[in-house]
Amino acid sequence: MMDSPCCISGFTTFYRDNTVLRVLGEVILPSYSQATIASVGCSIGKEVYSILLRNWPEREKIKIDGYDISEKRISMAREGTFEVFELESLNEIEKIKKLNIPKELYTLRPKSGCSREIEFSEEIKNMVNFEVHDISQEPLPKKYDVVLMLNVLMYYPPEERENILSNVNKSAKENGWLLCESEISDGWRNEKIKQYEDWMGDISRFGFEKQPHYPRIYRLANRSKF
Repeated sequence: MMDSPCCISGFTTFYRDNTVLRVLGEVILPSYSQATIASVGCSIGKEVYSILLRNWPEREKIKIDGYDISEKRISMAREGTFEVFELESLNEIEKIKKLNIPKELYTLRPKSGCSREIEFSEEIKNMVNFEVHDISQEPLPKKYDVVLMLNVLMYYPPEERENILSNVNKSAKENGWLLCESEISDGWRNEKIKQYEDWMGDISRFGFEKQPHYPRIYRLANRSKF
């Protein structure tokens, strides 16, 4: 399997996009008795664990799978042990503690400088699943109620985005959701990103209808031409 643009960075943090997590937990999931969620381009898995932990009281109602093109990153995700930062701009540890997850479900250990290491229990790790997959080449192995692609599509040229969104269309259940990043860091502001944002403004040609009030949150409206 060849590397793709999304393998270049792999940067991720716990609760990186609070707007998307809030919409998922407070707007989308309450409409499902059981919900299947795919995190595509999940890197080392912090995004997947963030979804589970933020919705911990409803954990029995959700099934979460993470996909990434990198076998190394998927292996790290399955291990469930991560460096977590205490920098003011990130402070992943405080975000985790505020969720009031039972302390027996994770262990915090000193690591270095402004970071520590968190290890999740087997109970938590058994509630998520990680697989190697290249969404630019084929649809996901099963259909989902919600597909997340946070900070993924921006790394691809337009023609590859078209392949990806066609495959996401085939991977979503009827009336399923596609959630992309709610905002892009100012550090990424350049003409290429502006072109990406304009391109994502209307993806109805791939069967996805933009939802009002939320940036880059879409719903599957048309599968017939795919």
